[in-house]
Amino acid sequence: MLRLQGFLGAMDRDEIARWRAWLAARDGRVTDPVSDPDDRRPGWLAAGLEVVSYARHPRAFLRQIILSRTSGS
Repeated sequence: MLRLQGFLGAMDRDEIARWRAWLAARDGRVTDPVSDPDDRRPGWLAAGLEVVSYARHPRAFLRQIILSRTSGS
C-alpha cells in the first residue's frame, strides 16, 4: 500500500519513510486481523472485497487513494 500511494502521489517520501521506520521498529511484530501465514484465505477475501468495493464505487477510489494528496486529506 505504501508503494502504491507513493506511486500515485498520495504520500510523499518523508511520510513513506516514517511508516517504513515505524514498521521496522516493531521488527515484524505487527498484527493484521486478516493476515495469517497459516491461512491466507481471510487476507485474499479482504483484498477481493476491497477491489469489488472500488469497482462498484470508482469515484470513492479516486478520492480516497488518488486525489487525497491534492484535496488536503
